[in-house]
Amino acid sequence: MSEAVDGDSAETVPDSCGHSSIIYPTTPSSGLVGLGGAAGDSSDEDLESSSSFLDEHQDLERQGSGLESKKLINDDEISNLNRRQCEPIDLDSHIKNSTNKLNSLKTELATKMKENLSVRWQLDDAPVQTELIQYERRFSELYAQIQEKHHLTRRHYATYNALLEIKELMLKEASLLNSINLQFKDAMTTPSGRYKFLDSMEVIVKGAKHKLEKAERGLLAEQKACESLKEKHTSAVAEQRHFSSLLHTFQVNII
Repeated sequence: MSEAVDGDSAETVPDSCGHSSIIYPTTPSSGLVGLGGAAGDSSDEDLESSSSFLDEHQDLERQGSGLESKKLINDDEISNLNRRQCEPIDLDSHIKNSTNKLNSLKTELATKMKENLSVRWQLDDAPVQTELIQYERRFSELYAQIQEKHHLTRRHYATYNALLEIKELMLKEASLLNSINLQFKDAMTTPSGRYKFLDSMEVIVKGAKHKLEKAERGLLAEQKACESLKEKHTSAVAEQRHFSSLLHTFQVNII
C-alpha cells in the first residue's frame, strides 16, 4: 500500500542499491504558519474590542451613579424649598433680628470712628519736620541766651568775691597799721620793747609773704584753668561749627 506524498513537502533520493527513499523536510509548511498568524490576530482584536466594551460599560456605570447622586441632591433641595415655602414667615422676629444687627453695626461703626479720631489726634499731636526744625532753632537760641546769662552771672560773682577779698585785706592792713602806730611809741622807749617790736614785725612780714605766695599759687592755678577752658572753648566752637554745617546739609537734603 503506497502513500501519497506531496512533491513540495517530500524529496526522493536513490541509495547505493538502487532503491529510492523519501526525505521529509524538518521545517513546518507555510500554510500552517499563515493559519496560526491569522488566528492570533483575530484573538487580539477580540480582546481589544472586549476591553473597550468593558471600559465603556464602566464609564456608563460611573455616569449613571453621578446622575443618581445629582438627582438625590436635587430632590433634597426641592424638598427643602418646599418645606421653606410651607413654613410660615415670622416677620416680627425677622425685623427684630435685622434691627439687632443694625444696632450692632452702628455700635461697631461708632467704636471704629472713635479709634479713627484718637489716631487723628495722635497724628495732630506729633510735630512735622518743619515744626521740629523751628523747635530746634528756638531751643538753640534759648540755650545761647542761658549760656550768656550764666557767664555774666559767674563773672559778677567772681568780681564780687574778688572785691570782698580785697576789702578784707584792706581792713586787715588798716588794723595792722593802727596797731603798729599804737605800739611804735611805747616800743621805742626801751631796748627790749624795740626787740619785741622787731620780732612782731618779722612775724607780720612772714605772714604777708606766706599770703602773697598763696595768692600767687592761686593765680597760677587760675591761669592754668583759664588756659584749659580756652582750649576747651576753641574745640567746642570747632565742633559746633562742624555740627551746624552737618545740620544745615541735613536740612537742605530733607527739604
